[in-house]
Amino acid sequence: MTIIKENKKRESEDNKADEADEADEAGESDETYSDNSGSGGSSGDIYNCEADEADEADECDCECEDCKECCERYYGCEACEAPAGGFFNKYDEMNTSRNKSFVVLKKQPKKKDIKKKIKKVKYDFYKKYNNEEKSYFDLLSAKEQEKISILEDKLEVSKKALTVPMRFKILGLDINERTKRSIVFKLECLSKMSSTSGEFHKISNWLGILNEMPFNKYFKIPIKNTDGNDKICEFLSGIRGRMNDRIYGHKEAKEQIIRVLAQLISFPKAYGYIIGIQGAAGIGKTKLIKEGICNALNYPNAFISLSGADDASFLRGHSYTYEGATYGKICESLIKTGIMNPLLLFDELDKVSDTYKGQEIINTLIHITDPVQNDKFTDRYFEEIDLDISRSMIVFTFNDETLINPILKDRMIVINVKGYNKQEKIVLSKDYLIPEILAQYNLKKGDIMFGDEVLAHIIDNIEGEEGVRNLKRAINNLISWINMMRYVSIDNVMINLPYVVDIKFYDKYCGISNNSMRKDVLHSLYL
Repeated sequence: MTIIKENKKRESEDNKADEADEADEAGESDETYSDNSGSGGSSGDIYNCEADEADEADECDCECEDCKECCERYYGCEACEAPAGGFFNKYDEMNTSRNKSFVVLKKQPKKKDIKKKIKKVKYDFYKKYNNEEKSYFDLLSAKEQEKISILEDKLEVSKKALTVPMRFKILGLDINERTKRSIVFKLECLSKMSSTSGEFHKISNWLGILNEMPFNKYFKIPIKNTDGNDKICEFLSGIRGRMNDRIYGHKEAKEQIIRVLAQLISFPKAYGYIIGIQGAAGIGKTKLIKEGICNALNYPNAFISLSGADDASFLRGHSYTYEGATYGKICESLIKTGIMNPLLLFDELDKVSDTYKGQEIINTLIHITDPVQNDKFTDRYFEEIDLDISRSMIVFTFNDETLINPILKDRMIVINVKGYNKQEKIVLSKDYLIPEILAQYNLKKGDIMFGDEVLAHIIDNIEGEEGVRNLKRAINNLISWINMMRYVSIDNVMINLPYVVDIKFYDKYCGISNNSMRKDVLHSLYL
């Protein structure tokens, strides 16, 4: 009798399971789970996934926060590579050990929808996006999404660095006690102010900008005096070769730069170097510094043009108490480069006005080049905060040496860069200028060819130039005509590459001596 009753009970349970399967196929039982075990309740116990989501999270195999999403338990966690199943695996193991079945009546979500949720969980920044940003992100390919993820992670790291309380940052700075007290005083004043007051925002901005100042961060040359003579020789020879590849001529100037770098290797912590580059316009003064020092050493640098500077506030800023006040160009250079000893390149020194305000600028430059004072440079925006720029490398470029203040000039290592003669300009054009310009039109060397006679003719038409700025402009103008005539017929003529330029073509389309219209065309076509 007992066996018959057990068989009937099993048949009854099997019938109920079959009915449940049919209901699942018909979509009638999408929201329930049925437990046939009979243990801990009747055979019709209901399990609600959404209601008990928090409890299920505690049962997950993985401690990863992403696994707490209910959908992760179907297909696993991509964030931590946890196996699929989670809570349900545990439930199945428990039932199996008791020889009981667990019938899932809830319709599982589609894998496509689950992966979409996983993607949202995987990227923490996704939760911060608005609807428009989420829609755009969803349309990106997996590779593009990964690229966005890397960029967002970099921002997140930077943001976490700013979460350190300002007071502790100040205390940790390796600066003098007087400067620390001044900053802490501002911080304490800020804590006592109402956030609606104008002074609150001024001090808040002041502290925020000061927080970006790279105190005690310095650039280190990539080679040491302890690396051995052979390695140092190889390093300096490489820099000389780099300058020769990019800059034609200027042998004496290049040798002077090599001597400065050798001194920098011998004693890296020496006071900053003050260099003056004198030469005609378009001769390559700025390029000499950028290629010879900045690019060769990966030296962070800042370019400051003095032509058009109004007064000393251009360099030293305004007091923060003024509405809309900001710091000067020197502080801006320190913040942008992220170090306290960048290469500061002051261009057009001889173009500073010979007025009272212009003299203020010169006095500021005299101050920052004085090795006795430049360890305590003060920007008006930061008042009592001393900035040590004594280890910065300062470079001035100018055309007329006679217009330079004698006190300022006396503090420089002056490098005179001579102009080019006609033959040097021909060589420079063929080896440097023409390949550089052709690359701007997606053309290669040999597509447009210039003979020595043509280049000499172009040079003769450009009078009174020691540099090559106008020569480069003329060659660029000529190549632009040829490039246009590859696609458009001018005077019933179309050009096929390779093309050899002749004097007749230059005089017809680019010669500025023909008429005033051609002169206007020459200048309007060069951008």
